Amino acid sequence: MVKKFKIIVIVIIFSINAHYAQNIEKDKVKFSPVFKSIILPGWGQYALDHPKRGNFFISGEVLGVSLSAFSFIKSNNVKDTYIAMAAEHAGTKDSGKGHQYWVDIGNYNSSEDYNDEHLRWREYDALYPDDEMWRWQWDSEKNRERFEDLRIESDNYELIGKFIIGGIIINHIISAIDAFYLKNISINDTVEVLSFYNPQRKDLSYSLQISF
Repeated sequence: MVKKFKIIVIVIIFSINAHYAQNIEKDKVKFSPVFKSIILPGWGQYALDHPKRGNFFISGEVLGVSLSAFSFIKSNNVKDTYIAMAAEHAGTKDSGKGHQYWVDIGNYNSSEDYNDEHLRWREYDALYPDDEMWRWQWDSEKNRERFEDLRIESDNYELIGKFIIGGIIINHIISAIDAFYLKNISINDTVEVLSFYNPQRKDLSYSLQISF
């Protein structure tokens, strides 16, 4: 999901940059408000003298970063807790274990139970080696269930953090689009249509005047 948003951001940047390259001369010597909002939501709005809109986007950025940081920190803390609990009550070793291992030991009382079931399913590639590094044996059903609750809690916090990152990226995109919109409004405000009447030729002509 994050990769897709990155692609969208890149497309928007190049599209808007192509538009502005043909417009205002002063944008050649400084950052466009659109680029400012891509870098930091709200920055472009401040540059265009729309502080209220800028406050909205920058507040969303601060809130999003804070919540995502909290979610990932909380996830890691809970993970440390359930890994320590598994070591104490199931005899596990943390070294070289992937996420699926922790899912499996939360669902089976022992590595033997796990291997026996997967042998019946003929899932030979899913078996764990019968050695000290991978073996586990829970001392009680209660501790295994408590471990599983903590593992799920940690995963949920991590998932929330990922969703918030997606929201942060969306905030950057919307802020850039809003800055693009505000910039177009300011350009339109400087456009003036003038009319000229030539009494000798008895004709009417028009001119388009753009102030930069």
